[in-house]
Amino acid sequence: MPVLSKPEVIFTIFLIGQFAVVFFVVIKYIIDKLVERRFEELHQKAYPDAEIISSGQKIPFFRVSELVFLIVGPAIMAASMVFSLKAVLSPAPQDIRSKAAESELEAARTVKITENFKVRPEVAAKWQKILDNVPVNPNQITATASSKGKTQILTSGKSYNFSEITFTWRGDKTVEPETKIVGYYVYFGPKNTEIAFPQDKYGDSVNPVTDGIFVATNSYTFKNLTKNQTYYLYIQTKTDSEKPYYNLGLEQVGYLQTLPAKKLFIYTYQE
Repeated sequence: MPVLSKPEVIFTIFLIGQFAVVFFVVIKYIIDKLVERRFEELHQKAYPDAEIISSGQKIPFFRVSELVFLIVGPAIMAASMVFSLKAVLSPAPQDIRSKAAESELEAARTVKITENFKVRPEVAAKWQKILDNVPVNPNQITATASSKGKTQILTSGKSYNFSEITFTWRGDKTVEPETKIVGYYVYFGPKNTEIAFPQDKYGDSVNPVTDGIFVATNSYTFKNLTKNQTYYLYIQTKTDSEKPYYNLGLEQVGYLQTLPAKKLFIYTYQE
């Protein structure tokens, strides 16, 4: 038998009490009728003439309406009590209160990442462990260009008249023990969308793995740039880790929200 809540106990007591009141009223009515019948018998014995006069007008013990009240009323009340108690005492998976409690429990069992994305605590813990062990992406960039035998250091966000640029980077490192860096995925192009996972349309973000090229060293020269075009540089570190998701650098931009890489340099080629 399921354990009753306080409101259910109160309802059950009230229902039983209501049935007891009706039962008491019916019993009292029957007793009153018995007393009335006995009084009539005694009256007839005391006054025989009255018996003769009323012999042709004998009154039944119960009228039809009284019989209906005495039989149908308690029967309806008993049936109502049985169904009501059954509804209270039987398991009710469709009960609104049960659904509300289940929803609250489910909410307590999930971790909110974004407004539209929630995960269970064990999933959040696993993802956080991955973030704690992925390699660090480069965060320091040196951009150079040569003209007439002279090398010039470039500043991010400015325009230059160089169709060929060399980038050298550092600041990257491994975190997972016994792993080493094997190279970098590098993107240098017009795309600069940054939408963190797991937000909507995060797949539109720059992803050096799919959008860029793989470079085994920490330096690369981009040639034949297009005039009047702005380029954005993104670099993602790759290690030799054999664990899933541990071998690529990630940029954490919020609680369990990540980007493959962040923008490192902006270059506009203008003649």
